[in-house]
Amino acid sequence: MPVRLGEESPNAKLTEEKVIEILKDKTSTIRDLAEMYGVSTATISRVKKRQLWKHVEVGP
Repeated sequence: MPVRLGEESPNAKLTEEKVIEILKDKTSTIRDLAEMYGVSTATISRVKKRQLWKHVEVGP
């Protein structure tokens, strides 16, 4: 069975578009981002550290 990344996962709460917004946001706190996107602070932290959604490329 193939691994489902990102939006293909049935449990995904984020989209690639939202992940790009999170990665580009340099002013909001992790807690604020978690509340805005309806996910845990751990999820936001792991996205920012590129432990999750690392397949998403962020342009300039």
